[in-house]
Formats: sequence, C-alpha cells, structure tokens
Amino acid sequence: MNAPHRPIDFYFDFSSPYSYIASEWIEALAARHGRTVQWNAMLLGASFQVTEIRKGWEYETITLQSPDDVVKVLTPKGVIGWETTGIAFVNPGGTTLLLKRPR
Repeated sequence: MNAPHRPIDFYFDFSSPYSYIASEWIEALAARHGRTVQWNAMLLGASFQVTEIRKGWEYETITLQSPDDVVKVLTPKGVIGWETTGIAFVNPGGTTLLLKRPR
C-alpha cells in the first residue's frame, strides 16, 4: 500500500522575481507527481541578514530619468561588475533599479 505523498514545501518572497517564476510552475510540478503545495511566505532579505549568507554582495539603488542615465550614475561608483536583480520600481522621479555586485 502506498503512503500518502507529503506536500511540497514552497517558500517564496513576494519581492523576488525568482519566486514569481517558480510560483508559475510549482502547482503543475506538484500535480505531475501526485502532490500538493504548501505555500510559505518569507522575507528572503531578512533571512540572508540573520544567517549572514549574502555578506559577499553589495547592493545599490539607482534612479534613472532616461536609459542613458545608467552609465552616468554608475560611472562614479565604477560600472564594472554591477548586475540587475530584476527588481525595478517606476515612480514620478524615474525608474529605480536595485543592482548588486560581488564585494
């Protein structure tokens, strides 16, 4: 006799683009294997701070009025090594991006 399948524990952060992508697929994956999903919201940034996992990253926010502003804003800080986290906010002052690079 088969034991009932345990649910898949799915931890996600509302602000994570990676969580969003995974959330689009997790139900279908669970169904394909005869399982359900236990949804668990969490604060990924807070967990990184508590566990000190991400000490190797430096984060920076920049606000752009136009696409040309990326180089203007980052040049004083050093453009090399910065990458986008995929998190952007549009506001009246322009578009604010969250960037990261290794320390």
